Amino acid sequence: MKMISDDNRKINHLGTWAAGEGLFVSRFYFWCSGTEMQMSQEGLLRTLLYEALELLPHLAPIIFPHRMENFVVFGNGVGFEAPWDVAELMEAYQQLVLEITKSNRMFLLIDGLDEFKGDNSEQTKLIDFLHGLLSLSSNIKACVSSRPWNIFADAFHTRPSLRVEDLTSPGSWVYAHRAFSTLFQATRA
Repeated sequence: MKMISDDNRKINHLGTWAAGEGLFVSRFYFWCSGTEMQMSQEGLLRTLLYEALELLPHLAPIIFPHRMENFVVFGNGVGFEAPWDVAELMEAYQQLVLEITKSNRMFLLIDGLDEFKGDNSEQTKLIDFLHGLLSLSSNIKACVSSRPWNIFADAFHTRPSLRVEDLTSPGSWVYAHRAFSTLFQATRA
């Protein structure tokens, strides 16, 4: 996914899809060896919101109207000191997607669904959230990755997909063959 994220061909193809409209690209990488935030839906949402609002700060009052109202009335960060919950972050991100996709195309790249920390019901909520985002607008596309876990395979089986191991296995075989051949030749000498 990192390669896809960094590959210029992705931008060229997405540019063709955007057809002259702006293109907003957002990414998140779940990481099971990381912190709780790096394995959670809250971390996903906070990261995506932060990334977007860093580039589009004028959208903050639209996606966080109550917090902005408290901030304006009381000042000193009052609107943003209250705890955040996942439901509020989900609602805010959905509003953000609606705002961005009014005049832009949006591409969302999420790596490692299998590294999301949660039971089946939480995984289902994450899947429902992703499906919900895609149904908000025809101006959004997503690329998500996972090991071939049944819950994710079942959830996305109607969408275009690929199995990376099918694309890389010939190269992996050649690499392993060369490495073992070199090793074997070195031990014979």
